[in-house]
Amino acid sequence: MLLEDFWRKNRAGLMRTVVSTGLALTIAIGVLAAGNTAYAALLHRVERGDTLWRLSRMYGTTVSRIQAANHLSGHLILVDQMLVIPEASADAGEFDPRSVELLARMIVAEAEGEPYLGMVAVGAVILNRVESPRFPDTIWSVLFQRGQFEPIANGRFWRVQVGEIGRRAARAALAGVDPTGGALFFFAPRKTSNRFMWSRPVIMDIGNHRFTN
Repeated sequence: MLLEDFWRKNRAGLMRTVVSTGLALTIAIGVLAAGNTAYAALLHRVERGDTLWRLSRMYGTTVSRIQAANHLSGHLILVDQMLVIPEASADAGEFDPRSVELLARMIVAEAEGEPYLGMVAVGAVILNRVESPRFPDTIWSVLFQRGQFEPIANGRFWRVQVGEIGRRAARAALAGVDPTGGALFFFAPRKTSNRFMWSRPVIMDIGNHRFTN
């Protein structure tokens, strides 16, 4: 899909049934092209309280890139407006490919089907553990610490198909985006009765996951 096609449909209101309020998803083929520029893009439907600055922080990109991707000359956005959210301007090559793949694989294994922010949040928890003295100090060691991640125990970690959305979430987390504000744990309240998890101080819920300290 070309960006010009998206903007035309957006202005005509044809895109409004695609995304529910506050939800981001990849456009069908994952890429929007404008001239010679390709965007690994998400769509965001503007909800009350959104600002370009808030969205840039939420998705790990910049205000200027959101403006450029949407032909915005100022900061005004409207409720229900569909915005293209391009990836941060940092070159993906600056991240260690092995770290991106490891992180993306666990993000998909734990959060496939969750909102994009929930996927980034899972990546952030892993990186928060790397920085915490309570856990090992490498991504590999955190992921493979005994008894910590179910996808390691049941083998799902090795079976998942990692696509661009998982890698983008991993890169966002590696770039410092942390929707949880420092969580060290997460769990699915509907699927666990683990007393330790339920005893942790709650930070927030994103999708089907609860993030805690």
